[in-house]
Amino acid sequence: MSPILAVFRREFRSHLNTVPAYLFAAFFLSVSAAWLFLARGFFVRGEASLRSYFEVLPALLAVLLPALTMRSWAEERRTGTYELLATLPVRPGELVAAKHLAVLGVVGSVLVLSLSVPLSVLRFGAFDVGVLVTEYIGTLALASACAALGQWVSARSRTPAGAYLGTSALLLALSAIHRLPAVLGLSGIAARGLVWLSPASHFESFVRGVLDSRDLAYFAILTAGFLYLAAKALVREAWR
Repeated sequence: MSPILAVFRREFRSHLNTVPAYLFAAFFLSVSAAWLFLARGFFVRGEASLRSYFEVLPALLAVLLPALTMRSWAEERRTGTYELLATLPVRPGELVAAKHLAVLGVVGSVLVLSLSVPLSVLRFGAFDVGVLVTEYIGTLALASACAALGQWVSARSRTPAGAYLGTSALLLALSAIHRLPAVLGLSGIAARGLVWLSPASHFESFVRGVLDSRDLAYFAILTAGFLYLAAKALVREAWR
């Protein structure tokens, strides 16, 4: 068995045996459904579209996903298992990749459960399956970038609470930064730069059903970049 697969199985099972994973699933499914049916009035609007279901996910993931990533490294230090992981014949990059895949495994499982929402409203209209598939691809790409950032923050934090608060604050700030040009009256390069930096602005194209390679590349770069920084943080700590 490869080192990444072995650590992945350990981490995924660990998630399934802890409360945060179930809290993530419960709040994700309930809040997103409540937003669609209650806040956005799905049945009143009479539109065969789940765009309003997905538009809230950047903010929702910013609050909920750190509950999964906060324990990646900060919890290992708190429980004293970090030293055991450090002695394994596994490179830091492989440990980081395995933990990232485990978080995505949990997120993917919850997204499968969330299919109950579109399936329950199919009889009320002719939904575009291609748009729905694109929206779910975008959600997984967004979750991957958020999880990578969370693991980096956890690798630099001493406590799970600090990792959660730091990750959530960063994700909320990034999700809202694309609105600054309108608030501050900015234009030109500065405005375009702030819009480009925000994951929420790149996620909007997926919500509209547009699969843009530039947005996929953005989330891929963000994911790879933060995972690299997390691995580097572990290497620096090992040499202290």
